[in-house]
Amino acid sequence: MRSAVLGDSRFFPHISMEKLDASQKEAIKKMSSLRLSVKLLEAGLDEAQIQAMDRGQMMAAWAEIVAAGKDKPPTAGVIGYDPDLERERLQFEIRRYEDQKAKEEKDAEERRAREEKETEERRLKEDRAAEEQKKLMNLKCENWK
Repeated sequence: MRSAVLGDSRFFPHISMEKLDASQKEAIKKMSSLRLSVKLLEAGLDEAQIQAMDRGQMMAAWAEIVAAGKDKPPTAGVIGYDPDLERERLQFEIRRYEDQKAKEEKDAEERRAREEKETEERRLKEDRAAEEQKKLMNLKCENWK
């Protein structure tokens, strides 16, 4: 199909260029023959076909490609929106969030339990120390009598 379209451009190169705005026309006219051939190769034309073209034919072929909007490389980031994939991704994010929240709650509960245990041990230690102090005071009091 390209060769038929390009074949038409060989005989009517002005038709291809008329489809473009002034800046596009100027840019194509300023391109070197080597750059035109590289662009045409990148656009998918056969090397032998390009070598058989003169400068006018290459400009017409490139003008057709530009007019069709095929001069820009495909963007890797533009992929169709898949609702199922998006739903799975969202569910994964929700599970990850819930797991993280559960872990934080578990860590907080363990920390509270550890702090309560430490507080209780400290209180018992202080009670024992107070009890010992009380016993010592009682012994001292009995010795004074």
